[in-house]
Order: sequence, then structure tokens, then C-alpha cells
Amino acid sequence: MNEEYIKELNLNSEHEYKLIKSESKDRGRLDSDYETYEEYDQEGNLVRTFTIKDATEKYPPFSRTISFA
Repeated sequence: MNEEYIKELNLNSEHEYKLIKSESKDRGRLDSDYETYEEYDQEGNLVRTFTIKDATEKYPPFSRTISFA
């Protein structure tokens, strides 16, 4: 799991995150990456499954947004 995602989305840094799906979409002004993770607690129990959207504008000012999809 990207440390930037953990910080930006307030995820529990003590949990383990397993990437289960990744895809990219190119639409209009945005280049978006979607990553789906399974989150496991310290005991190895599945807590939840969630998707993160990491979108960057293709043209100046090239802003970037990280959010839950």
C-alpha cells in the first residue's frame, strides 16, 4: 500500500492491505487509476474491501486527487 494513500485517506497504518484489482481509465481531462484493496487487521481478519481513485489532470496545472471510489 502506498504510504501516500494511508496518510491522505486516514487509513490504519498498522493494518495490512492486499491489492486485489488495479485498472486505469483515460477520460477527458483525467487519467485515473483505480485500485481495490482488502484490509486486514493485526490478527489477519478481513476488515473490509475498498477502492481508491487516484486521478491526475492531463493538462496544466496537473492537479491530483486521491479519494475513495
